[in-house]
Amino acid sequence: MLVGTKLTRTSPSDSSFRAGKLIQEFIADLSLNLSDLVVLTEAASGNYVFTPIIAAKAGAAGVLAIARDSRYGSARTVAENTLSLARLFGVEREIQISSTIRPEIIKQADIVTNLGSVRPIDRDFLSKMKNSAVVALMYETWEFRERDLDLTECWRRGIPVLGTNEEHEALRIFDYVGHLCLKRLYEANVEVFRSKIVLVGDNRFGKNIVKTLSAVGARVLCVTKTERQEIARLGGRKIGNSLKETSAQNEIEDSDAMIINTYPDLTTVIGENGDLSGEKLKKLAPTVMIIQLNGRVQRESLLEHGIACLPLEEPSLGHMGWTLADLGPKPVIALNSGGLKVGELLAKARLKGLNHPFAEDDALKDVICQDFSQEQRKKYEP
Repeated sequence: MLVGTKLTRTSPSDSSFRAGKLIQEFIADLSLNLSDLVVLTEAASGNYVFTPIIAAKAGAAGVLAIARDSRYGSARTVAENTLSLARLFGVEREIQISSTIRPEIIKQADIVTNLGSVRPIDRDFLSKMKNSAVVALMYETWEFRERDLDLTECWRRGIPVLGTNEEHEALRIFDYVGHLCLKRLYEANVEVFRSKIVLVGDNRFGKNIVKTLSAVGARVLCVTKTERQEIARLGGRKIGNSLKETSAQNEIEDSDAMIINTYPDLTTVIGENGDLSGEKLKKLAPTVMIIQLNGRVQRESLLEHGIACLPLEEPSLGHMGWTLADLGPKPVIALNSGGLKVGELLAKARLKGLNHPFAEDDALKDVICQDFSQEQRKKYEP
């Protein structure tokens, strides 16, 4: 153990310059080129502040950024911080910030992103978009939420929409999710190493969580439909398909933590009407810490039986309890650069004269673009 080592903190400008370096790297890796395109996106706080900067540094003809009041800060503060950063990187002339989404703003955009301050992209919003405009989802299509975007109206109007392949080699977004869980477990005073951690769920984050936690010495028990051999290959052990199973419940006895990672499955995992009651969980693992990464738990049941749960504020359905921005700027810059690349490919397909769905087909030649599933197509096509 080192004794007497003095650590120094980096200044805000140091952090910004590192973010600038990352922006340039992802622009180069993705060959992101937004020349002659106008982007409508958000101005936001924390590590989400960089999205308009990415678009401007990628050569966008204009960046229209919407800033709104939120629990993270006022629209005025967000606007000031964004413009300060834009000046630092020499792109302040390319970025215009507004606190309202006026029709004349929407009409200018070639690419519309589905980020928070721009949403909801509803029928009225879509009616004001130019004929050649496109929508880029800054996440994978399985994460799609109806309240964010009227997908049926998009396709009825011939507006192309695609998601971002977060497993693209240049992005590797899912690899960060295990590290996010690791950080939250440490903050909850769960040591991870030699700890018994139960992971419940079947979405695409799960494998990376298993791999990350097992690599640092956790005993990872998985309640999943994934094959046992695959879980074993990642370093974990499958104990069942559902917490309803008695065999799975027996295995979670005295576990240190349980990570809920079940969305888009809408089943309640823990609760009186869930797969496992709060009362039964308290008997099996009285000191367990619940990490609600995503998915449903009945928090009243947890509170009634004295079961700790993080985050303190329940995440809304379809959202994670924490974002990858909590790790640093890189995952956010990576993902939003990828989303802007999806927008670029769609917009350029439209400018070539391709109509929906041919513009989507053209963009999908690049593996960074992700299509909707057949089930989603059937559900949302007009």
